[in-house]
Amino acid sequence: MSKFKEKMQRFLAGRNGYDAICRALFVGFLLVWGIDLFVDWIGLMVIEYVILFYTLFRIFSRNVAGRRRENDAFLFRWNKVKRFFRDRFAKIAGWFRHSSIPKVRQAKAKRPDPAPKTATDKDHTIVDCPVCRHSLRVRKIKGEHYVMCPACHHEVKVRT
Repeated sequence: MSKFKEKMQRFLAGRNGYDAICRALFVGFLLVWGIDLFVDWIGLMVIEYVILFYTLFRIFSRNVAGRRRENDAFLFRWNKVKRFFRDRFAKIAGWFRHSSIPKVRQAKAKRPDPAPKTATDKDHTIVDCPVCRHSLRVRKIKGEHYVMCPACHHEVKVRT
């Protein structure tokens, strides 16, 4: 058995492997396969095999640099899509959190006065999260940046 294991390790050395595109392709394959169970159309079966063979091609490809560029481009687009939906759901959750239904709240103890600003505060700016109104301390770096709110996990766009 160890000879087989060594041969497989030698065969797979220098191959691309299973990356984010392969995961997405496999999920797409499973979705098409699930639809194909209910719809009897030869085109779906062809699409399944094309997706499956392309996934295997990517896994066993020796052109690691090319596959990595493709994977990075895919992740860049995928993260934009994820950010779009995460922002929309965060806004919806914020609407429910800040609805007009009266809530019974306990009296909050007064916060002590904040400490005076130090010299390092000139390198930062304070931004409020639009969803939960949590104060975020952001470094002053020119350009647009996205900052994750630690309270509600909403991504806030900051221009400095």
